[in-house]
Amino acid sequence: KTAGIFSRLLEKFKSRFFTLNGSTGVFKGEVFKFTIQNKMAVMIVLLVLFAIISSFGTVRYPYSENSDADYKAYMEYLEGDITLEKENYILEQQNYFNNLQQRMGEIAENSELSENAKQAMSKSIENILNSKGVAFKRVIEQYNRLLELDKKGIDAKFIDENIYKSFVSSKTREWNDFALLCLVLVIGVPYVFSPEYKNGMINLIRTTENGKTKLFFGKIVVECIYLLIAFTALYVPYFVRFINTYGANSLNTPLVCIFENVQETSFSVINAVVVNLICYFLLATAVTFVITAVSIFTRSSMFTMVISTVLVIIPLLALYLIENARLGYWVVNSHIIAIVMTCLLSILIAIVTLEISKLKFTETRIWRRINAKA
Repeated sequence: KTAGIFSRLLEKFKSRFFTLNGSTGVFKGEVFKFTIQNKMAVMIVLLVLFAIISSFGTVRYPYSENSDADYKAYMEYLEGDITLEKENYILEQQNYFNNLQQRMGEIAENSELSENAKQAMSKSIENILNSKGVAFKRVIEQYNRLLELDKKGIDAKFIDENIYKSFVSSKTREWNDFALLCLVLVIGVPYVFSPEYKNGMINLIRTTENGKTKLFFGKIVVECIYLLIAFTALYVPYFVRFINTYGANSLNTPLVCIFENVQETSFSVINAVVVNLICYFLLATAVTFVITAVSIFTRSSMFTMVISTVLVIIPLLALYLIENARLGYWVVNSHIIAIVMTCLLSILIAIVTLEISKLKFTETRIWRRINAKA
């Protein structure tokens, strides 16, 4: 009797103060199934941790030539607007190298020096000319080009070409980032639609088209959120590290100050980066919806991963070998038509695969397994 009395009091207390406020919302249900039931919360946590860890540190570009280090030293002082002080500095350096050339001639004509002494003195001067001198020639070439741009009314600025060429257009980074993003999508996206067929829950979905459509778009929103998280986690950390290393002062520099082939003179470094990101996000959206269509037709997460790898990852391996098939290359070489066609093709693929997936998922006929015993 005592146990019964206390049990009733406990239940009454729990119902009064600990009522479960659940939700039957489609979107909340899909988020729960994707993150908790299908264990994708682990992937999201890993992506967030990857983004946080990758945001720390600096960006360092390797030197391909001995003169690159000297060129970088020049740019650390000259980078930015052309000022009278910088012009005087360039003039001083020009006189310095002219004197070195003159000194080389004097050593060669000096009869009082032995051949060994001449070779030793000439060698030391040649080392300076072959490293710092070569770097200064690049500075002079850039300076003359900037003066021509300034005459055309362009806000020309000194900028480190080695660093920002790689920042705007890097074959390796473009490949690594997008391939890794596609791999993350191939792993996560199949678990949005495929489980509904695997566990038989597709048979409990309302047969009305409106009910299925609402569920379909709820799942699509979950996929888009997952895509946004993955895209942010894989792309943003690099830019955070870059800005921490080199700052943001040169991001507004016109792209024509780095690449001579750029036709749009008002196009800046940050504009080029934003265009790259938009194009890659559209491509990633198309990849997401292609994987969605495959998962609905195959009804298997593992089979979807295999087919998606064949449809997405393998073509990327082939494109990696083609130097000109890169968005960064198209941006800096003013291939506007190629960029626009890439965006339009991505949007078209996304729309077509989304519509096909919707028609397949919301079909009125429900597939049921025939039970032999029944």
